[in-house]
Amino acid sequence: MELESSLLRTTNKLVCMQAFQAAWAAACKLGASTVLVPAELEFLVGPISFSGPYCKPNILFQLEGTILAPTNAKAWGSGLLQWLEFTKLSGLSIQGSGTINGRGQQWWTYSDPNDDEDDDKYNEELERMPRVKPTALRFYGSSNVVVAGIKIVNSSQCHLKFDNCQGVLVHDLTISSPENSLNTDGIHLQNSKDVSIHHTNLACGNSSL
Repeated sequence: MELESSLLRTTNKLVCMQAFQAAWAAACKLGASTVLVPAELEFLVGPISFSGPYCKPNILFQLEGTILAPTNAKAWGSGLLQWLEFTKLSGLSIQGSGTINGRGQQWWTYSDPNDDEDDDKYNEELERMPRVKPTALRFYGSSNVVVAGIKIVNSSQCHLKFDNCQGVLVHDLTISSPENSLNTDGIHLQNSKDVSIHHTNLACGNSSL
């Protein structure tokens, strides 16, 4: 299922969310299907869960465009643990040359003694954000998961997390955030088995793995 480009040529978060949800629902019914995120487009998407366990197996999430996280505090409510979440799925693959951009600058601690005015303005923005920082991309309770080729950048906290997963393959991935992005882990593994990670570039403000 290809996301409708006409709907996604917009900065309206609700419209983008509806398009993603509709494409995912269609793919779940078919199985062994593809959700295509088109190249050369940017999609503003709020916190969303792509979930099973009633989805058919072996879905391919082909990411060629860019998915952007919202930067306003209202989108995150009182605080969420993750931004993009895939739960209780089997045979899921996320691949392509696209980018997941967590735009976590609002959460990063920053201090510049030479620019007090900008520092005060930044601290005001930071105070409006929830204290809980979301992981950019999380997989939970899933098996035979592949993540390949994509870029995950500028998460507010952890970039990629596997929680209670079995059979995970990560390769040719790029994960990055600036040096001042504190607590932005690259890949976090929790209660997961049979995990293979290779040919992956990790350069984060905190620990890479």
